[in-house]
Amino acid sequence: AEDGGTMYHLGVKATYERGFGRSRFYWFAGAGPEYWWTDGFLTDRSGVGLFAEAGIGFVMSTHSRIRAGINAHGIYTDIGRKDPADDGSDRLLWIVAPVIEIQVGL
Repeated sequence: AEDGGTMYHLGVKATYERGFGRSRFYWFAGAGPEYWWTDGFLTDRSGVGLFAEAGIGFVMSTHSRIRAGINAHGIYTDIGRKDPADDGSDRLLWIVAPVIEIQVGL
């Protein structure tokens, strides 16, 4: 009676970063389009969506940073419905997740 599986996302985004004065801390925000597809749902789907992120970061050295924030994917779909009576009814689905990442450059 439940619909579940794996969801994949591939896209591009533009990010803006701005420091907090002379501090090593900074904030960032970004957004862009994505293509998504599923595997293992009752009915697999694919389509175009929107990806966005925001958070704060810390410059550890010239070549490394650590960032923490929130990622959000917005897609219009009918997958993941808990009630089978709603199957086939599309809605705007927001997938929101916390993220911690380390960036290392050359």
